[in-house]
Amino acid sequence: AGSGTPYWYEWEIGLLECLKMMTDISVDSVVLQSENFQSLDDVVINYTDGSVVNIQVKHTDNDDNFTYSTLTSGKSPMLDKWAKEWQREKSNYEIKEIRIVTNKQWGPMETEKKCSFECFVSNVLPQLQLDYNYKPINDNETNAVNWLKDQISYLGNDAPYFVKILKFYQEENLEGVEAQIKVRISKILGT
Repeated sequence: AGSGTPYWYEWEIGLLECLKMMTDISVDSVVLQSENFQSLDDVVINYTDGSVVNIQVKHTDNDDNFTYSTLTSGKSPMLDKWAKEWQREKSNYEIKEIRIVTNKQWGPMETEKKCSFECFVSNVLPQLQLDYNYKPINDNETNAVNWLKDQISYLGNDAPYFVKILKFYQEENLEGVEAQIKVRISKILGT
């Protein structure tokens, strides 16, 4: 569906999942650019129990940070697209994780009275996933929680379930992912 580093990066993240399939019997198949989804389509892992994991890949060749605005900027904000598609498809698919994979660094700075995105991903979101009523003692973290809840308020009672399955992962750059692929292949082949 395209060319250039972002597509290679997306495909190689998918290849890593394909290689996992060779040693994990719980994985039924891995689909790149799934036709069953629109916004949650980059890599879809189908499990033998009928559940799926949707992976969205966000790549940069620059030193861009992944921030709150990464999720909410533009005419069609990513977070909004993912949440709406999950809500629309949750009766058709048992989506057990929406995994955002990126080679971008988490934003290290506080912004608009919210804690840094790095703090949000590593500290705040995990607490919110355990308890949707989590109330941080720090004002900046509280503002981040309120920001997320405001962004997905249209989900209504589904919001806690969406937050619970939303995961953020940092991955290496393209060369690092290629090296991981080589290591996995060598382990599988025993060479």
